[in-house]
Amino acid sequence: MTPISQALDALNQGDKVKARSILANLVKVEPQNVDAWLLLAKVLDDPKQASYCKERAQAILQARIEKNTSQVNQKASSNSQVGTTKLENFVQNKRPTENIQSVQPTKICPLCTSPMPVNARVCPTCGKDIINEQHDNLYRVANSIGSISTFLIIAGILLPICVCLIGALFTK
Repeated sequence: MTPISQALDALNQGDKVKARSILANLVKVEPQNVDAWLLLAKVLDDPKQASYCKERAQAILQARIEKNTSQVNQKASSNSQVGTTKLENFVQNKRPTENIQSVQPTKICPLCTSPMPVNARVCPTCGKDIINEQHDNLYRVANSIGSISTFLIIAGILLPICVCLIGALFTK
């Protein structure tokens, strides 16, 4: 279990002191750990200390951004010195085609919930015939609706007859 996870567990258990201790040790061992600085800022009671932790995390992130920006700029300048860049190749239709994959629209199998091609009849994961399964489900629903309506019709016919018969028995 990582120190961050331990600190989060301590926080979830309501032990702010333990979380603070774990995080304080972590920023000593890993002074560039942004997550540790930000979480430490949340568990500190002193607003000045919490503000320092947030500023420290922001400074680390800013330094990373500057480093990455300078690396990108160096790569761009080295590409321009070599000759044509990847952008120029793209513009000149010298695009690499080996990494381009065709994207097919998908749907979700109603039985196993795995993605499958929209025009597929059989799910590649569970092997079920989706079209027949959907027709079977519709047939079951239609049968149950038919059974209910038949019951209501019979009940509508028999109920008045039963009322008349019961009324005739009690009037004698």
